[in-house]
Amino acid sequence: MKPLVFVLLAPLLITSEVLPMDRLWSEEDIVTQERPSDAVVLSDGRVVWVKITVDLKENRELAHLWLTDLAGTTRQLTRGTVSDRHPAASPDEKLVAFLSDRPLPGGSSEVKGPQVWVLPLNGGEPYPVTRQPKGVKAFAFRSSERILFLAEDAPDALDRLRTSQKDEARVVEDPQRQPRVRLFEVELSSGNIRRRTTNTSPITSLAVSPNGRWAALQINVSPSFEADGREKPETYLMDLERGTMTRILADRRATPQAFRFTPDSTTLAFTETFSSDPHLEGAGVELLYTLDLITLKVHEVDLAWPRGLASPHAFVPVPNGFWVLLADGVRNRLAFLPSAGKDLPRKDLLPDHVHAFAASPDGEHLALLHSTPTEPPQWWRGQWRGGQLTLGAQLTHLNGHLKGKAHPKVEVIRWVGARDELVEGILYYPLDYREGKRYPLVVMIHGGPAGVDQWAWESSWAYAPQLYVQRGAFVLFPNYHGSSHYGLEWVESIKGRYYELEIPDILRGVDHLIAQGLVDPDRLGVLGWSNGAILTIALTVTTDRFKAAAPGAGDVNWISDYGTCAFGVRFDNSYFGGPPWEKLEVYIEKSPLFRLHRVTTPTLIFFGEQDTAVPTEQGWQHFRALQQVGKAPVRFVLFPGEGHSLAKPAHRLRKLQEELAWFDRYLFSRSPAHNPWRKPGTPLDSLLARAHLTQWKGAYGVPWKGRLIPQTVAVPGMEGTKVGAVEVTRAQWASLNPSIAVPPGDENLPVVGVTAQQALAYCRRLSQLTGKLYRLPTLGEWNQLRGRSQGVGISWEYFLGETPAYDDLEELERLLAPLGGVSRLLQPVGLGDLARGEGETFLFDLKGNAAEWVMEAGQPVLKGGCAACFEDQEPPQALAGFRVVEGPAPEERKE
Repeated sequence: MKPLVFVLLAPLLITSEVLPMDRLWSEEDIVTQERPSDAVVLSDGRVVWVKITVDLKENRELAHLWLTDLAGTTRQLTRGTVSDRHPAASPDEKLVAFLSDRPLPGGSSEVKGPQVWVLPLNGGEPYPVTRQPKGVKAFAFRSSERILFLAEDAPDALDRLRTSQKDEARVVEDPQRQPRVRLFEVELSSGNIRRRTTNTSPITSLAVSPNGRWAALQINVSPSFEADGREKPETYLMDLERGTMTRILADRRATPQAFRFTPDSTTLAFTETFSSDPHLEGAGVELLYTLDLITLKVHEVDLAWPRGLASPHAFVPVPNGFWVLLADGVRNRLAFLPSAGKDLPRKDLLPDHVHAFAASPDGEHLALLHSTPTEPPQWWRGQWRGGQLTLGAQLTHLNGHLKGKAHPKVEVIRWVGARDELVEGILYYPLDYREGKRYPLVVMIHGGPAGVDQWAWESSWAYAPQLYVQRGAFVLFPNYHGSSHYGLEWVESIKGRYYELEIPDILRGVDHLIAQGLVDPDRLGVLGWSNGAILTIALTVTTDRFKAAAPGAGDVNWISDYGTCAFGVRFDNSYFGGPPWEKLEVYIEKSPLFRLHRVTTPTLIFFGEQDTAVPTEQGWQHFRALQQVGKAPVRFVLFPGEGHSLAKPAHRLRKLQEELAWFDRYLFSRSPAHNPWRKPGTPLDSLLARAHLTQWKGAYGVPWKGRLIPQTVAVPGMEGTKVGAVEVTRAQWASLNPSIAVPPGDENLPVVGVTAQQALAYCRRLSQLTGKLYRLPTLGEWNQLRGRSQGVGISWEYFLGETPAYDDLEELERLLAPLGGVSRLLQPVGLGDLARGEGETFLFDLKGNAAEWVMEAGQPVLKGGCAACFEDQEPPQALAGFRVVEGPAPEERKE
């Protein structure tokens, strides 16, 4: 049987051509991408899903609910200037409930945080069913008439007293005053709310059985659990009819999570992280278990797969079994596990990567979230009948405005890393890649360390390979030792050996690409966020090979991390073998702070000011050390109000702009792309760019044996050729035609009135003079160059501020006649539009000034725009000029 695959429109893959600007990626393109999120699949195959959009002007991200039916018709369910998330359908599928920050009817200054809202699916407006003072943490339908939810109870007398006194002091991890997050139940018809529990420690997890009889609750009894993992959360099974609670799973080594009941309400499924240090909640593999609600016995579900589930939530109980996603390195495997006792093998159903999925209550309809490195994520439809999966239509069609963007070649590569074990990674090729040429390399290191890079879309404020491949660089994402999705031994291999395997893995990956003849060893950069930043910093301490580094939220001092990181005790004990007072030498040896005096790599540091996962003080220690040592350029960017991740679109955009400017300067040796005053195509931009034009005796051009010849510049993607930076000027024309005199002040005007034969003859004379091949550009080259150019060319629009109508031309020509005609519109070269060449070089006037002779099918043709050109009219011969190309035509080059 032919394997099922997602059928996608072929992406625009570019490897060598010169790209027009509208096919290149901008930082705004990265930040404003639409994203699909939570999906709920109904019994009839309809799918409720969340669409996330970004409003840069308002500096916010918005999430709204949409509905797609079996016919593919999609309609928006919610709107507004606030977000709606986490949809859930009522058992009769007439209602969808969700969490939202939208204003409550009537308003209330005492109510803050998201509330539960309900929307009739057959039409109508959403309405709130909760008004909790501090918002709702989670909810689930008990029946089509009742919803259970978790929320912090109303303030007690002590809370109210402290509020009245404006007392904002707090006791850290106070076991006596934990947030009183309790279980409540609301009756939809009346709005009556009933408190179902009286716990004094917070409930952190809720699951409700399909028959409404049972609720699984997890209570975090220790306020220090996140930090040290010592006292595990307690799990309870609540009989909602009787109101009784029974503690379950008390003897588990690791903490159960992701509770879900089977459709018949007889079994509770959950996952645990299996590892060698469950007392520390250490990294491991995710395994699936079930609890019989009658016998309370636990059974491990046989995944028949050593690498475990793709995530703790990567399973859905359905009649007759489980849908699961299995971890498999760079891909997740979608599989069906028949129920225990059926003695049927697991069915692996798709070779393609699946991020996540949702299933209808009967398990027959699926929504599959799929992407590739060149296709952004979309929800797809799947149908399960008779033990066979059929892939249906694409449910979502997001980011249509990005379909014309260019994508590179991408491949999975392998190399021998630490311990002589194979390491996998994802390699993105430069857009202008040509075999035999070496290119810069930027290593992008994932976080975790138990994260993973997969055969999936990667494009975010944290990692944006698109912006680097179009700068002519390779990008490597390495799945170093300690990454998830490769099994228990791999993910635990760095416990007690932190840095010792990962750094060799990465450096050997770099050396592998150098040995393949792909990468220039003198042009290496590295960046990462969280653990990716930690390894980035370690690389700058280990070697001086990297020319630029940009760590975001990375540790340098593990001694202070132990106390200031929200989970520092667990993490540091797991990876370093104990606390710093027992392992002081280890902590000093592992902390880059004590070796930052070695660093010479220019380093750009990012941090959120409220980061507790990697505390912001780590960034201050890193910055201050590099600043005081003075061997490496350093810049420290702080984002107010942000934690470990960046939430505000403006901050995400700023991060990318800062990062690109840093790499442009130190790796790509080009001027920063985002000087706030240098806007592409403006007169100031042209003025700054003209500083890179060569002059001789006051005229643009290059001196050659007493003659003035055109300056040519290399253009990315046009290997083996250089293009005239400007149109051939009158001074350059006269230099090869000594009988012609140029009036003073006209030296830098483009020569015009040139016939095709005269332009070709000039190229021949220039070739004879220099011993190099000069020619006219081909039409294909000319179109590609014009597509790169920005700004307004020397044209009617340049002079009038708008494009005239055809019937205006006669009057405009009449106005110019006393001045000598349209040729008086010509301006010195370099004043109009410009396109970037390689490095700090530019090309000018591709959209205006003189018309230009080009070669089409071996014959010269005159092309506009020009100072007086209009739409599809033939350019006037009076404005016919040209520019030269140095090197063979494309059909003559050796590939």
